[in-house]
Amino acid sequence: MSHCLGYLRSQYGEEELQHEIEAFNELTQEQATDEVFGLLYDQLIEFFHETADDETDHTIGNLTLLDEHTNRSYKNAVFAVKRQRLLSLDQAGIFVPLCTRNVFLKCYSPQVDNVMFWTAGDRFAYQGTILQTLVGFFVGKTKGPA
Repeated sequence: MSHCLGYLRSQYGEEELQHEIEAFNELTQEQATDEVFGLLYDQLIEFFHETADDETDHTIGNLTLLDEHTNRSYKNAVFAVKRQRLLSLDQAGIFVPLCTRNVFLKCYSPQVDNVMFWTAGDRFAYQGTILQTLVGFFVGKTKGPA
């Protein structure tokens, strides 16, 4: 939640949501139940126009290559927060795999309406690029010597 709070403070100024996150962060462990977290998380997902669909989260259209430390540090952060952190790593000279960087820059999306959200269209375009690359690779391999 603190990643989203920092992002909201620096980018949006969405004060009501910021206050709710701050209030959650002040709760004791007993008060910060999964139910309370879930309600706040749903508000964040709605604010950032993302889907909380577990089926979508575990498809190849929602996967990128990250080192273990970076991946774990993201947890369930929304796309805008992940994008900001990944680009900061890249600017600091920390290696980010090219395709992962391209995902967060939306290089695979034919139309970029908003770089801060990962949409179904973005997932579809990314999956299409993966498919084209694999078909090209395997078709090229099966043709044999020229």
